[in-house]
Amino acid sequence: MPTPFSARPACGQPASKQKPLVLATAAACFALAAGSAQAVGCATSVTTETTTAATVCSNLTVSSAGKIDVSGSTAVTVSTGNEFSTSIDNSGRITGNTAIYVQDTSGTYSTQINNNSSGVMVGQNYAVNRAGSPGQSVNIFNEGQIAGSIVATNLTNAGSGVVTLKTNADRDDLRNSGSTGSAQLSGTFSQESGATLRVAIVSTSDEGSYSYLQAANVNLNGTLDVDVKANSGLSLSSGLNSFGIIHATNTFNGTFSQITDNSALFNFEQRVLSNTLYIDAVRALTVEQAARDNSNTPGLGAAQVLDSGATGLQEVVDALGQLATAQEVSDAVSQTLPLHTGASIAATQDALSSVNQIVQARIEGSTGLSAGDQAFSDRYVWVKPFGSWAEQENRDGVAGYDARTRGLTLGVDGALSPQLRLGGALAYANIDIDGKSTVAKQSSEVDVYQLVGYGSYSLDERTNLNFQVDVGQGNSQGERRIAFTQSTAASDYDSFTAHAGLGIGRSYALDSSTTVIPSLRADYTWIKDQAYSETGAGALNLQVQSRKSDALVLALEGKLNKDLGNGTQLQANLGVGYDTLNERSSIVSAFAGAPNAAFVTYGAKPSPWQVRGGFGLSHKTASGMEITGRYDALYKTDFLNQTVSVKLRWMF
Repeated sequence: MPTPFSARPACGQPASKQKPLVLATAAACFALAAGSAQAVGCATSVTTETTTAATVCSNLTVSSAGKIDVSGSTAVTVSTGNEFSTSIDNSGRITGNTAIYVQDTSGTYSTQINNNSSGVMVGQNYAVNRAGSPGQSVNIFNEGQIAGSIVATNLTNAGSGVVTLKTNADRDDLRNSGSTGSAQLSGTFSQESGATLRVAIVSTSDEGSYSYLQAANVNLNGTLDVDVKANSGLSLSSGLNSFGIIHATNTFNGTFSQITDNSALFNFEQRVLSNTLYIDAVRALTVEQAARDNSNTPGLGAAQVLDSGATGLQEVVDALGQLATAQEVSDAVSQTLPLHTGASIAATQDALSSVNQIVQARIEGSTGLSAGDQAFSDRYVWVKPFGSWAEQENRDGVAGYDARTRGLTLGVDGALSPQLRLGGALAYANIDIDGKSTVAKQSSEVDVYQLVGYGSYSLDERTNLNFQVDVGQGNSQGERRIAFTQSTAASDYDSFTAHAGLGIGRSYALDSSTTVIPSLRADYTWIKDQAYSETGAGALNLQVQSRKSDALVLALEGKLNKDLGNGTQLQANLGVGYDTLNERSSIVSAFAGAPNAAFVTYGAKPSPWQVRGGFGLSHKTASGMEITGRYDALYKTDFLNQTVSVKLRWMF
């Protein structure tokens, strides 16, 4: 339990010698610095903006249009030697290193400060300070905004007034800016029902790391607002979670009608013990509930682990506790999920599909030997650079991605007999993947290498059977930006791929220059990602288990070839495919801070149906080289992949 305020040391005094009201003398330790801005004469009224400090000899009125803004010094000083009481009535703005400083130490007279509903008083150190011990009686009546530490006699917070006990606060964001401040009152603090007292918790390491108020008498009502700072370390399991913020040395009456705060995970409950009001941190919302309330289905597994109380994740939970809303907590959970929510394997599969279509186009355009040719005498070498652009939209609560692929395929083939033609190819593809989430920025780069064997067999002069087998290896390097812990998780892992395809087509001549080829095809693709461990994000580094993905696509397609003359041919194709397996991606991982608490992250459920089509022009030069340019597209619900390619083929 925090020690009572009487145990806090006064300026220049050890804790062992501190007495309850000695804190009220702390102002003596903060005399005005030499060289402070000086005012000429005695001010009585301010109705415009000024950066000149004001000296009060009797009474000062600051109108609603009046502003005294003094940077780095005292804005208003009640001068010494006054032989009467003084007053300050503020409806405008008074700001400075100290907003108001009562220099007159005469105990015979008093200073009355009225801060009206439109009034703003902000001190980077002190809103109100006084010289002497106890010095002149200083009474504050507030219905506006006061921010900074306070040393005075009595403070009444009335109407809709707000007193912010924070130093170095931004006057345009008093709720969320600034550090701890204090109020030391030798008389009474009273707060009415519509008013607010605002305090800050900067750290839980010791009792000097949160705002506090001490007075002889305390009368409470209204609202207490708690600013939980981003790096406070507030936790229910370690450090301080009970804060003695208000202490009365004489009488203590009432409590706050409500306590508000800017933390989504924590609330505060109040209790009074020995004339001290404590606020105790309690759990307001679980991480899982924040995810559910914001339809963050992919993040539920991770959220449950974050709620588990694992000691290795305490710093993460502390960081979550500083977030202001359930939406921010849900967004933070999204930042902890595996790379692309497991969708990187789908992007690799799309790149393989592009390579497979390239090889298939070559197979379907080849035949066996002509009569009288020798085995493997009809030989061709070909090269085909390509680029593709894929876009996966958000689906099932899972963020989509953009993937850009560039690659090159090099092949050679020849006829072994009038019916059989065989070939081989090497393919390389580089894929850049950028996640589309605005709250969980992720990116990766994938390199894929394939060794391909392919061929065709003519069943008769119009019917052609084609086949393809390939194996490959890939490497993925990715980054996940985790904004709420200001870290980045990096990954580097290998993948293995395999594919087998079989198709049959039969050609029909519509006229002497036009041929239609309907075909049936089956393609099986297998991808396995190796297990890996991330680096760079501490407890939020993921230890990801190996996983695999399968697809078996059955397709029906029609192809049109139109000879345009002079060695030029128009090609077009359109087809539909169905993935009979249609697996939803999933990935099993565990946080480095809780290695034994594995969780499953599910990706989007893809549509099994796909439509693919394309067109191109092929031209054979006088030297025998064939040049082909193509555009191809593959569409699934919420997904589109577009590919452009150029093929060069020549005989050798």
